[in-house]
Amino acid sequence: MSFGNCKELRKAYRYSQLKTHYNTYIYYTEAGHRGELTIKAVISDNWHDTNLHLNMSSTVDGEITAIMKPITLPICQHDNSYQGEQVLAVFQGCSRDVKFLDVLQAAKLGIMCNFDCIVVTCSSLKWATAIEAELRVLQARNIISESVKILTVEDPASNIGSGAATLNALLVVTEFLSAHNGFTVMSPDVLDKSRILILHHSREYALEPCGKAFMSIPEIHAASTDQITGRSSNLENLLNIVSQMLENGPPGVWVCSTDMILTCTDVAVNWHSVKDCLLICSASDPDYATNHGAVRVNSDGVVSNILYCGALEALHNYTRPDGTVLVVSGLVFFSAELAESLLALHSMSPLDCCTYMGVDSGAEPMQMSLFFDLLVAMAADVSQDSFVSGQCGRWYDKKFCLEKTALAQRARNLIWNELSPYSVNAYTLGGKPSHRYLSNDTTGRQHSELLINRAGSEMLHHAALDVSIKRVGKCSILMNTFIRCENCCIGSNSLLKDCHLEASEVVIGENCYINGLAVNLKDEALVIPANTCVLQYEIHLENFSTAPVVIAFGMDDHLGSSQLLQLGQQQDCLMTAKLFTCGKESFRDALRLVGTTHCQENVDEWKKFSRLSLADVLVHQSLKDQFHKCWNIFFRVASDIIEKTLLEKSDVLITPYMNAACAYGREADLMAVLDSVAEGKMASEDLAIASRAFSCIADFLGAMAGNAGGLRSGPGGNKTWMCAFQLLMEGQVQKGALALKQERLKWMDRPDRMMRAARHYEGALQVLIRKAVHTAEKYIITAPASQLPPFGVWAVAECPARMDLFGGWTDTPPICYELGGSVINIAVLVDGQKPIGAKARRLHDRPQIVITLLHDLVPEKIEITSIEDLLDYSQPGARGALLKACLVGSGVVEIDSKNKLSEQLLARHSGGIELQSWSKLPQGSGLGTSSILAAAIVAALWTAVGQTFDKQAVIHCVLHVEQLLTTGGGWQDQVGGVTGGLVHGSSQPHLPLHVDVEILPLSLEFCHRLSNHFLLLYTGKVRLAKNLLQTVIRNWYTRETKVVSCFKELLHLCKTSVKESFLQGDLEAIGKWLDHYWQLKKILAVGCEPSFVARLMGLLKPYVHGQLLLGAGGGGFLCALTKEPCQAGFIQRLLDRSQGMSKVTIHKVEVDMTGLRLSVGTENIELDSSIHPC
Repeated sequence: MSFGNCKELRKAYRYSQLKTHYNTYIYYTEAGHRGELTIKAVISDNWHDTNLHLNMSSTVDGEITAIMKPITLPICQHDNSYQGEQVLAVFQGCSRDVKFLDVLQAAKLGIMCNFDCIVVTCSSLKWATAIEAELRVLQARNIISESVKILTVEDPASNIGSGAATLNALLVVTEFLSAHNGFTVMSPDVLDKSRILILHHSREYALEPCGKAFMSIPEIHAASTDQITGRSSNLENLLNIVSQMLENGPPGVWVCSTDMILTCTDVAVNWHSVKDCLLICSASDPDYATNHGAVRVNSDGVVSNILYCGALEALHNYTRPDGTVLVVSGLVFFSAELAESLLALHSMSPLDCCTYMGVDSGAEPMQMSLFFDLLVAMAADVSQDSFVSGQCGRWYDKKFCLEKTALAQRARNLIWNELSPYSVNAYTLGGKPSHRYLSNDTTGRQHSELLINRAGSEMLHHAALDVSIKRVGKCSILMNTFIRCENCCIGSNSLLKDCHLEASEVVIGENCYINGLAVNLKDEALVIPANTCVLQYEIHLENFSTAPVVIAFGMDDHLGSSQLLQLGQQQDCLMTAKLFTCGKESFRDALRLVGTTHCQENVDEWKKFSRLSLADVLVHQSLKDQFHKCWNIFFRVASDIIEKTLLEKSDVLITPYMNAACAYGREADLMAVLDSVAEGKMASEDLAIASRAFSCIADFLGAMAGNAGGLRSGPGGNKTWMCAFQLLMEGQVQKGALALKQERLKWMDRPDRMMRAARHYEGALQVLIRKAVHTAEKYIITAPASQLPPFGVWAVAECPARMDLFGGWTDTPPICYELGGSVINIAVLVDGQKPIGAKARRLHDRPQIVITLLHDLVPEKIEITSIEDLLDYSQPGARGALLKACLVGSGVVEIDSKNKLSEQLLARHSGGIELQSWSKLPQGSGLGTSSILAAAIVAALWTAVGQTFDKQAVIHCVLHVEQLLTTGGGWQDQVGGVTGGLVHGSSQPHLPLHVDVEILPLSLEFCHRLSNHFLLLYTGKVRLAKNLLQTVIRNWYTRETKVVSCFKELLHLCKTSVKESFLQGDLEAIGKWLDHYWQLKKILAVGCEPSFVARLMGLLKPYVHGQLLLGAGGGGFLCALTKEPCQAGFIQRLLDRSQGMSKVTIHKVEVDMTGLRLSVGTENIELDSSIHPC
């Protein structure tokens, strides 16, 4: 078994959780079959000194094909990655030769594939239900791996502290994993090889109705393409950071608060230096540290003390040479051994009061801080006396630590005895880190500025404005917000989050913070004055279902006081004053509160209503309904974004919206938008819009079907869909799209049928691509010759091969007419021959067609006596399919004619036709064989039946032929093979499709240099371009970011820098471009570099300027530009000395300047190229 990329495979192992009997699944495809390699990993209990025992088997389409002998590999301490040679050795002896396509690695599975279990603690059971539902959505979106177990744990009591919440969560998850592993009692052994993340869902935060964990934040460092800017949560950001830190780390327990927003780009942890505990710190200025936990670290990176809310004078010993102070970030790691010791505390009185067991046993709950009651015990400079007596906690004991009683001292003594033998290492966040604690002391202005500063220059973060007139001030941000009105005016430095606003006019003053507001004022104007904070909560009261409460106050108001209290309330702060009404009029009432004047009549009316304080609202808020409202807004905005993206043909990736819809059960919303675009007027007028809409529907159906639907690729020719296809072929796109939808609705009952429907939408897409390419027919210009060649005289066409040197894939429909195409290639003789050719002649005595195929110089004749014999031309695997497609595409035979084939041949050509073709190159060579062969066949046929033509006609005709054949090729192969020399082909981003060809000048001397420095090496590996083409087209219509950037880079460089290097004759620069081209090819066609080819390239690298696999990649010929001339002999000796290279053959290359060569009998025919030199 050969795999294409040992590095990627190693990454897959590294992301695997290598616990006892853990199964890793690696998926691959070969010739359309689904394969699966199952690796059962068994490791010993000792993480620090262990071997990995692998028991493996492979299956194809569910049937076992190989069972491999068990293999033992050493694992480095704290690192379960292996050297490529070791990994490769694992797969020896498999009976199949499988080409590696893809590994389900972290970026594909989701960001959290490292963890066994994620535990979220929260203070309320009703919150736990809502939070778990949100986590399930993240899991369904692949942001959390589906293999991760998710638990939500209610704290034993409210305000119990992070230490007690951690101890309780650790107890619950250990019980859960024990049961999951078949134990009947709790077994701490399950922690030995488990990776657990405990997330503390923080206390209520008045400025964020969705809470600190699920508040959306802009510009997070996304580890998954499914994360959407503007609707990615703080929790997702923290998951990203933690999971990246975990890479290569040992088993253990991570604990993470959600009370803060962390920013960092460098999270590489040196796990070799970590023994027991890792405290994640962030550098801050001393003033900031006075309100947080300051960390002192000694010279070897070990934490010596932690000080909470120390005065500036007390922080002197904590200040680093650069003037910063390390503060506790809210993130800590416990090794498995330390986690077991921490767990042991749950059974010790009075610490058992920190867990549900103690509370359920009737004990009073005990408050305890994770950082200032537990971690302090492990600090190097803290003594037992100072810890037990509470002296080390003098700065924070009033708020967090155990009360100074005999009970508390006994608890601290137990903590000391259990934890003090351990040490804490400090890790400082790198890459422009920031740490911002989210406190209820924060004003609306401070919170808004924090988010605006993170948002960058973008105004819209998953937001949509359906407005006629728009005025948005500087530094204003809209996140997950939809606004519909005639006139929209948003003042400077205002932030709108999770809002749905509909009114005749929307006016938001400057410096406003609006969160969660959903109002529809219809014909009224919505006006919010400057410097106003407006929040909308969804709450549950006993006598209500769910109702909105709108809170409004000044941007500089503190919750402990407010100007609103002038209304005569007795309460002394904004948090407790009963100011806010509930229900439909809540928004109007709240705005009256922040008005500059108060009408007595309005005040009297307001006093009649039942009112709530902000504290009441926080107690009764419904997180479930809050989340639901935000998702409603999300899908409303997503619908608008998708519609605009498709109609404006912008490069926006929309698959994350599809995945979110599938995860949240809102498939109908997005499918309605896709159908609307596909059936709309603009799609009927622009094939690019219709094509992308069909492709997106196919993607969406595939996402809806999921893994249960089977493989995405497959046939799409069921007869029930043919009516819709026919309408599309006739140009009736609107009716065709409607017919597709009507048929699709019959296939939505099962995942496998949805996947089959997806294939048929891709079939519809191919119909549209064929129609677009069909526009090139206007450039297929032929005319009758003055006389026909005699019967029985062969018209012979011979062509060189072509080597693509830059720009390949941009010539492929639909890219070549939607984005534009630009390719530089060169025509070459292989071992001194034009390796591709065809010949045709008229038959006097037989009104039929005889075609002859050469298979390894063995001829196979096929006689065609009726039109029906030609109709399998669209099946590439059918006998003689290419020749049949050429007969049809060249117009030599009309399959729609009412006349019989024999009548047609006699009437048009006075007899039958005999046609032969040959190629001395292997199939899938990467040298453009099939397209150039089609060009030779077309040229031979036209010549034999007495048509005159030029090279441009041949080039465009081959495009048409390949669409008939359904192989869907581009134009670059025939450009090189027909034109000859060094050529630059291009096409513009519009229809009709026209290929321009520019001959780049080659001096005789430079031509010889290229011939002497170019080498062809046949790898012995074969891959059909079509296998990769379908994936590339899908990724183009998906607008995968890397793919779009890659296409644009190919297009730009080919027209500019690369072309200039060839014109200058700079071999070294050309070689660098070849290498760069290969890197870009690998982005476009994942899996096009088998491991064997990678080793071959590594072997050649010291001796070449550059190299690449030609064509689509995956096999075929490798083109190398050697540093020294005439290196065939040297390279052959190099291969002979290298293991595993016996199948590689070397072939001589000569630049061919003539391209397509035609002759009739002994007479050569010169073709008008209609192509102009540079």
